[in-house]
Amino acid sequence: MIVDPPIGKLLERVDCRYTLAVEASKRAREIIGGAKPLIETKETKPLAIAIEEISRGLVMYSRSAENDAEKLPDEHALVIDSEAAPEEQPSDGEETAE
Repeated sequence: MIVDPPIGKLLERVDCRYTLAVEASKRAREIIGGAKPLIETKETKPLAIAIEEISRGLVMYSRSAENDAEKLPDEHALVIDSEAAPEEQPSDGEETAE
């Protein structure tokens, strides 16, 4: 259970609890994968570090207007250093050129 920082303070940084969970888990996975923490901390747990980074406003998220219109919550993009454009996927029935 999150006690510090308070959940209310964290929710000021995002639009909903779902976004907070997605944002924190993506950042924690980056830290587990070798990314350096953006803060100096004694904490060793990647999720706790990610939550503190979110609380301090060091990690933000963005969504494309297309995803908002289609209501695809799993298409959140974590923004730390740069934004990546989504790759185009062929629609059903289309063949790809090889």
